[in-house]
Amino acid sequence: ANCLNALANASGTKRYEFIQSMGSLMQRSHESYSSCELGSTLTDELVNASKSYKNIAGAKITGGGSGGTVCFLAIGDKGLQAVHEIHKAYQRKHNTSVVLFK
Repeated sequence: ANCLNALANASGTKRYEFIQSMGSLMQRSHESYSSCELGSTLTDELVNASKSYKNIAGAKITGGGSGGTVCFLAIGDKGLQAVHEIHKAYQRKHNTSVVLFK
């Protein structure tokens, strides 16, 4: 709750820097989880894809259980659009359907 309050009360550059810090923590958390061999190559693929979009501050596996859900910290409409692009590309590449929660 403290992080949410800090984010809600931040504006301008401070808000952007706060989001970038949260994204960096998400990335490091994901890398740590994967280094323990608890993740999966498929979730790693999604997280790695997010790194090429400036409007995605970070991404990480969530929910645990050797695979599962990836959470993206998208910035604004362009960030959400980037998540949709990653989602579509992943489905095409793996010829599968996966659920995107917003």
